[in-house]
Amino acid sequence: MSEATYEELRHASESDLSLREFVCLQVYGQRLQLKQEIEESRRDAQAAAEARQQADHANEAEKRDMQRAAVASAQREEGLRLELESAKR
Repeated sequence: MSEATYEELRHASESDLSLREFVCLQVYGQRLQLKQEIEESRRDAQAAAEARQQADHANEAEKRDMQRAAVASAQREEGLRLELESAKR
């Protein structure tokens, strides 16, 4: 059934439809609804995948920042330790 035929039959009175037309109309309507649900689910899945990817990138950036901060802290601690040792002499 073409979309044009579906639209034509959809606007017709049920009493004017043959059994075949009625069944085809119902099946086509359900098929359209399922296609819309599938497309919506696909978009939702794609959005979720993109959000996860962004979260992963943010997580990696946060890890790098924490590693840099840990290195800087260790270097500062070592510098202060050396300074303290030299002040004791």
